[in-house]
Amino acid sequence: MSIVHDKNRLWKATIKIGGEDFNIRLFDAFDSGITFEEEFMKDLKDLIVAHEHYMAGEVLVSILSPEGEDFSKYAVFLLLIQMGGAEVKEYDIDHIYLFALRKDGKVQLAGVDSPEIDKDNLLDSVNLAFQHPEKL
Repeated sequence: MSIVHDKNRLWKATIKIGGEDFNIRLFDAFDSGITFEEEFMKDLKDLIVAHEHYMAGEVLVSILSPEGEDFSKYAVFLLLIQMGGAEVKEYDIDHIYLFALRKDGKVQLAGVDSPEIDKDNLLDSVNLAFQHPEKL
């Protein structure tokens, strides 16, 4: 079952990669209630330090909620996942997920790149990134 309850509710973001702006739309998944514990951020930071193909950067130029509220003032971030292989183009991204950092330290899923994604698909791609970084 999809974690997107309403395909018409979209987050609108602009990201800058390599000096070029890209406009993306993400399907709202905030109501899914999917959260990750505080260790999620620590693990992500550790992967960025340990592996040269994991990168952190300030690519998020703007982000608007489905209601049109400017969310760039909040603690939000995008996780862009590019699956490995020599055939991958420079900006060929397989998955984009929007997360919000909550006051309780948890990380809340806010947006996803596909209206068809279910919880198992989401967890599979995130787990692959965290458990098998050499495959990305």
